[in-house]
Amino acid sequence: MKRCGIYFSLLMVFFFSRCAFVPPAPERHPGPDIRIGLMTGKTVIEFAPTRQFVIRTADGQFIAQGDSGERWLVTVQASKPGKTVFRLVAGSMSSRDRARGRAREVEAFGYDTEIRPVGQQPGPEIGDKFYRVYLKKEFQTDTAARAFRDSIRFRFDAFLVREIREASSGLLRLTCQSRNLEYETDRPVTVTGSPVTLLDVPVGVGFHWEQKEDRTYPETVGFQFDAEGRLAAVNTLSVETYLEGVVPSEMHPNFADEALKAQAVAARSKTLATLGLLHTADPFDFCADVHCQVFSGFSKVSPSTSRAVKKTAGLVLWENGRIADAVYSSVCGGHTEDADKAWLTAPRRHLQGVVDGPKKLKRYQPLDDETNVRRWILDCPPANCNMLRGDVPEAVKYTQKYFRWELTLPQAELRSQVEMRIGRSIGSIRELLPLLRGESGRITKLKIVGSDGEAVVEGELAIRRALSSSTLWSSCFFVEKKNGTSEAPAFILKGAGWGHGIGMCQTGAEGLALEGRRFDRILKYYFQNAQIKRIY
Repeated sequence: MKRCGIYFSLLMVFFFSRCAFVPPAPERHPGPDIRIGLMTGKTVIEFAPTRQFVIRTADGQFIAQGDSGERWLVTVQASKPGKTVFRLVAGSMSSRDRARGRAREVEAFGYDTEIRPVGQQPGPEIGDKFYRVYLKKEFQTDTAARAFRDSIRFRFDAFLVREIREASSGLLRLTCQSRNLEYETDRPVTVTGSPVTLLDVPVGVGFHWEQKEDRTYPETVGFQFDAEGRLAAVNTLSVETYLEGVVPSEMHPNFADEALKAQAVAARSKTLATLGLLHTADPFDFCADVHCQVFSGFSKVSPSTSRAVKKTAGLVLWENGRIADAVYSSVCGGHTEDADKAWLTAPRRHLQGVVDGPKKLKRYQPLDDETNVRRWILDCPPANCNMLRGDVPEAVKYTQKYFRWELTLPQAELRSQVEMRIGRSIGSIRELLPLLRGESGRITKLKIVGSDGEAVVEGELAIRRALSSSTLWSSCFFVEKKNGTSEAPAFILKGAGWGHGIGMCQTGAEGLALEGRRFDRILKYYFQNAQIKRIY
């Protein structure tokens, strides 16, 4: 009995000593406040608060108050556009010393430079800024800046940013017809005390699901002038509240819990990594559509996705001493892509392409080979994101049509689209010739041969937009002519995947979750050089 008592005592000591090392559940932290551009470029916006509310100018001056069910109009009465310039950036560096080194490289070609800190990554131990190397030369138009960038491309790479030099100004009118109220102000206004429904919000602009919806957003919603002197609706809210509207917009709420948690961490990382780097001439940090991350406010909030956000609160992907830009796409098609090849940028360690499935899929490599990529697409291999195999949950079946697809491009439609995108006519389209492919088989450089000339399109998104008005699902495809040797053939594209294929494959994440992988292992699978870190 004494021996049993000793064993029991040792067991209890071991048990409680192990419990002592389990960290307490994190206190709920909302994260920093951010500004989301819900609508922009408008002359009038209609909104309806869902409960009692107050309208004030941005500096606190009272304008009006009201109750739920009222509909209000915000209208631009008069405006003066702001002054903007376009700049070229030769690099974004993690330290000032590295930026100085890049500046010397650029100056060796005879161009004056300027180094400026940018970005707002939160947290006391984080190097909270990037250092951008700007060319001092400024351009008044986007066209002039792009032309100059193209002229120096053989010397060094640069990307384009727009900066505000003088803010827009003007007069706004607020109208509530049901109460015959009308107010005018030359200042931005905010609606507080209530969520706000915006009517006819553009969704999926430029993609095949483009439409308009009424969407409800958490307080605070403001209205002000954008850089062109038109009207913008801006939602100011915490990062964690923002994520509760992003995750169900970017991933189906009925996906497995571990996939949803992986999505929450990726979306949080992407948000905080790029805070202060985008929309530099706009009155907001991020837009609410595909360009940044889709944010639907309260319109799609789900218990499952909100739970995923709360269970991962404060967790981000971490690489090279800072938060990693954890991009993702819907269906990679069986292999993710290198960011530098798809987007023509410098290599990024955590955004390198990986096989999205068992090692046996490597037998198709390299996928930049035309014979291999044709076999890859036609074979429909057993990748993590291949939901055509076996029984799969109902929520994921919508992805089946994207894993492997076929599209016919009629000659007239293709010719019109190409002419619009390249800005000139090259006659009837005779050939679509891949010049370069990335790790996933995505075309990154395409020659379009016409009866009256030819054009070369670079970058996966530019290629997808050049061939389709609703943006081609993916640039991983091979081409067949439908009418043989006709002078004006139609083209059949046989392709794989939906999206750029960089970073996390969302459907692949669901496939891994269904196999029992935890969210942290899913993230490590796609971002192989990144770690997971709690920053608040």
